[in-house]
Amino acid sequence: AADVAPYRRAAWVALVNPGVDYMKAEKRDSAMALFSLATRVYRDEPHPYFYMASLAYEADSMERALAYFDSALATPKNEKTADIHAQAQFNKGLVLINLNRGQEAIAPLQSFVASHPDDVNAKKALLNAYQAAGMTDSVAAIAKQIEATREVIPTQVVVDSASPFNQAVALF
Repeated sequence: AADVAPYRRAAWVALVNPGVDYMKAEKRDSAMALFSLATRVYRDEPHPYFYMASLAYEADSMERALAYFDSALATPKNEKTADIHAQAQFNKGLVLINLNRGQEAIAPLQSFVASHPDDVNAKKALLNAYQAAGMTDSVAAIAKQIEATREVIPTQVVVDSASPFNQAVALF
């Protein structure tokens, strides 16, 4: 297996790179075919799974997107793949929110926010997950963190309207 792995990875690269080109050219079916084949040739890289998940998300196929993000997260994590694993984790949380599964979205989003504490969009997504799960104390806590960055709190969230920032936003 160790002797064959470099050859499999070389074949994998030869499939993934044109798949990315097809994706950029908006030839989604061709890109999906190459990414699918790439995952059969070599399974230790998250990239083709991530790309297939992104294509499924764009096609509004949330269940497929979720399965592909899970597959991306199941690949070995190392320094080279840490960023794509993190992005897959965040995107998985977004997909779960879109599927009205807020409770399940909390864990991947909390993990992402813990490793990316300055990412306001991740905090907003986590706020949405907390809200969907009915966790009002957590909604209030994350809303305060978002407010501290001078970002607007999503309107469906009930927050302290007496805070100076939210009063300013209301006046604006």
